[in-house]
Amino acid sequence: QKRPTQVDSVYVDYRGTLLDDASTEFEKSYVPVWFRLQELITGWQHIFPTFKSGTYASSPPNGPTFSNFGAGVFFLPSGLAYYEQGQNTIPAYTPIAFAIKMCEVRFRDHDRDGVLSKDERPYGSVTATRWKANPLDTDTDGDGVPDLYDVDDDGDDILTKVEIKKPASDVTTATNVGSGPSLYYPFNPTATETKGIPGKPVNNGIPDYSTPDRTRIHLDKSYKPQ
Repeated sequence: QKRPTQVDSVYVDYRGTLLDDASTEFEKSYVPVWFRLQELITGWQHIFPTFKSGTYASSPPNGPTFSNFGAGVFFLPSGLAYYEQGQNTIPAYTPIAFAIKMCEVRFRDHDRDGVLSKDERPYGSVTATRWKANPLDTDTDGDGVPDLYDVDDDGDDILTKVEIKKPASDVTTATNVGSGPSLYYPFNPTATETKGIPGKPVNNGIPDYSTPDRTRIHLDKSYKPQ
């Protein structure tokens, strides 16, 4: 089960109605649909990080069957929905309600630098599920491009994906990306990856792969890989 952040994608079925008139249905899909949370109304960006995805099994010929998914009903004031603009059958300044089932989550990597966008938010994974942490606030090298979209986060002229690439000895099939093994260190160690993005080697010459507040090499302008 996975919990999205406001920069990820969710696979949901849903039904939207007016809060004071549940019979007025303005949108629905009982077949799950993929959405990028960044492109949706503010309320969805706030609410979905509190849900977890489910599990699924292949069920040909009708596709996957989902279970144990996050499901709920939430109510949004107009300020977190369409406010003064309204939308189709939704009048301006109208509160709305949604019933949703969140079946799956896809973590995104906007700049394709090997670091998931959820880990390029302020303070990394510490605030990964807090919607108040604006992902565009983090710009390590101060070049005006948020880390979320920056292919060289620390401005040392070495691409992030080069700095966090594993040596051959650390490439395993424990965690797969697409159809092959992961070539990049995860932001933090996981159950299947014992090493996170390292900090630069210190006194004993051994990189720090796990201390939560370490300065990771792709965020350290003073370090360049050999």
